[in-house]
Amino acid sequence: WNGRIDWHASDRDQFALSGFYTKLAQTSPDASTGAQPLSDLPFKPLTSSATFIYIHTFGPNLINEARGNFTRFSDNQITDAGTSVDYGIPRFEVQGFTFGRLYSGPTWGSTTPALLAQNTYEARDTVIQTIGTHTIRYGAQYRWEQDNDNLSGFSRPDYVFQGIWNYANDAPIFESLAADPNTGSVANGQRHYRDHNIAAFVQHDWKVTQNFTLNTGLRWEYFEPIYNKG
Repeated sequence: WNGRIDWHASDRDQFALSGFYTKLAQTSPDASTGAQPLSDLPFKPLTSSATFIYIHTFGPNLINEARGNFTRFSDNQITDAGTSVDYGIPRFEVQGFTFGRLYSGPTWGSTTPALLAQNTYEARDTVIQTIGTHTIRYGAQYRWEQDNDNLSGFSRPDYVFQGIWNYANDAPIFESLAADPNTGSVANGQRHYRDHNIAAFVQHDWKVTQNFTLNTGLRWEYFEPIYNKG
């Protein structure tokens, strides 16, 4: 779904508000298990975005455009699964066959299951000035990104067995899972990553003659190293 509203408040002021909303719903069967229903991985993320624009005309030679954006991507794979997938079942692998391995249970990984929550906020401003045959644009941008994902899927174990008899006797040759080394309990997969991006630019368009225009510009950007809140 997508929508936009434009409002010409006056000859000098224009406003716009737009947004979109996207809902994905897929099953993602696991071919390695023969598409067993208990190995399906439903994925139903929600993506939404909104933009606000304000354009003010100071005069015939000076215009300012301010813009603010927000985007969010989120999903809860535990809720997506409902009763169709049991993440309490480990991943089982039986090896030693000429054709490869037998697999059962949901795929093992950090995102099975995952709680995803990612936000991006952005503000930018651009000034457009005309002086004779010269058009100059000045601008700045600030972006703040949040990544609050909880990737705790590795806390669900993965077992590998050598042959069907070891599988029947519950005697794996390999086990893997993520655990808190201090307590032995489920590992903490929750993160609160943050970073900020800052940019500024100036652009000069000079119409030297009727059929020749010279464009020059300079842009500076700073990408902050990612860090974990707290």
